[in-house]
Amino acid sequence: MKIARPVVNAAGMVLFGEGMELTEGILEKLASLNIESIYVEGAGEPRLSRDEYLRTMEVAFSKAGDDELTTALRRVLQEHINSLYGEG
Repeated sequence: MKIARPVVNAAGMVLFGEGMELTEGILEKLASLNIESIYVEGAGEPRLSRDEYLRTMEVAFSKAGDDELTTALRRVLQEHINSLYGEG
């Protein structure tokens, strides 16, 4: 895997540049610097199935009501979930 965006510290100093190959040593260094996340190249796979995401979304929205804004947010989120799976 390669780093997709520069990894910077709290002061904005670049620690590891874009395109750098991730090695065990770099991963250890990131952990020692308490860097919790980085961007890597490539497409990620969704962790849940489409149906599981949609069910989770429905539970999250179940108490939100059916006003215009909530309906629009639900539709946009559903479209995004479908796009992750090549649907919509």
